[in-house]
Amino acid sequence: MKLTKSVRRWATLPAALVLLLTLVMLPTPVLADPAVPIGAEGAYNSDLTKGPFDTVDEGAEFWVKINVGSSGDPLTDFDAADYLITYDTSVLSVDLTLVSGHYEVTSGHIANGDIGASGPTGIPNVPVVQTREIGAHGSGVIKVVSNVAGYTGLDGYGYLCAIKFTVTGSDGNDGNITPSQVTLSDTGANEIATETPTAETINVDKLEVTGISVVGEGATNEGYVSDGDTTTFTMTATVTGGCAAFTGATPYDWAFDTGGSGTDPSSSATVNDVTYSSSDTKNITVTVTDDLGSTSVMASSPTGCVAKVYNTFTFSFTQDRTEGIKGDSRAAKDNTIKFDSTAANGDGSYTYLWAFDGGSGTTTDADPDVTFTPSGTRTGDTYTVGVTGSDDLTAEITPATHDIHIYQLGDVNKDNIVKATDITESELIVGGVGGHDQTFTSDVNMDGASTSADTTATEIAVAEAY
Repeated sequence: MKLTKSVRRWATLPAALVLLLTLVMLPTPVLADPAVPIGAEGAYNSDLTKGPFDTVDEGAEFWVKINVGSSGDPLTDFDAADYLITYDTSVLSVDLTLVSGHYEVTSGHIANGDIGASGPTGIPNVPVVQTREIGAHGSGVIKVVSNVAGYTGLDGYGYLCAIKFTVTGSDGNDGNITPSQVTLSDTGANEIATETPTAETINVDKLEVTGISVVGEGATNEGYVSDGDTTTFTMTATVTGGCAAFTGATPYDWAFDTGGSGTDPSSSATVNDVTYSSSDTKNITVTVTDDLGSTSVMASSPTGCVAKVYNTFTFSFTQDRTEGIKGDSRAAKDNTIKFDSTAANGDGSYTYLWAFDGGSGTTTDADPDVTFTPSGTRTGDTYTVGVTGSDDLTAEITPATHDIHIYQLGDVNKDNIVKATDITESELIVGGVGGHDQTFTSDVNMDGASTSADTTATEIAVAEAY
């Protein structure tokens, strides 16, 4: 067989060159556009400016977007969408209205979509033209149809619609929202490929103010005032649940009992410098609102969530005598003197710590009897007594110390020495409490009675020998 001239030319070419020429001459394949992502995203607040959140309060209302496309995979020449939204009816509900024999999403509970070349622009440009429930009423399946107005398609990404849900489930429940059976088309009625739709899972987490920490100047939730002064507290609300975001105008609305005022009382979980000028148990109320509009209130419960304001603690002490004589049957028999303390105001939980120089007795009683042991010197002995009082709230108070002088037996005239001049005195004047003088007789010879025998020189000699 004879080869044509052209065939003979091809036959003489190297095999590699023939392969290259063959590949160049093949028609270029047309690559399909990549599939665009689509999925539910929420929860958002009513104007879609806050979110998305994964957790919501019991009974909360929130919005979910059906997003389409992305910055890396945008739509091209988008014109229309037809899809289903499936949701868990045991946890969530959509407000539906009966229209012409079928249920549609109630007006105001579904919003038009927004798709732009650079992402959402804030101006909805994808009108929702149909919403209807599929299957039996309460099925949890809604059909949505969207269509771009005019003849020009949209490029970019955004959301096809936003739909409002209400939580009907309880704390700890989860509810899914899923787009399905999605058909997107361009202005030429060509289908736009989409990825497998992704669901949004909403977790129900009850919004609660679980406590209010109250920190005063004294114990945990206590402070004190006096003479027009003020006491200051810091209060902090502990909040759990809801969408866990609190950025509104007044997310923390604090209210205080009479006289209470604070710094920045509406925008923070902690409020500083809450001041009071009068004593009482002060109630505290805080109302917390999360970014989805859910609220929770705590009003001084449990008991610790109050501010306890007391009048300033005061403390002083006295003794029934500032001096005594060994053997005196009324003032200082056996050298024992009674002390009295006076505590007032504060929280009412008082403690006492006495210090006796040379004395013995119970050191934590409010009003102790203290026995002093004389040294035996003829000039007698002086003892210093002090006490510290406190309550559970304030700092300790230590009044000035008191000196107690015990005269030696036989020193009837209190000149700090036993001598013959003491026989001329049969009575002794000593200072009592509050400046009230009291008269006491002195048993110089310690026979148990004050008689004329106590004034004899013989008995004074005995006393001096002591």
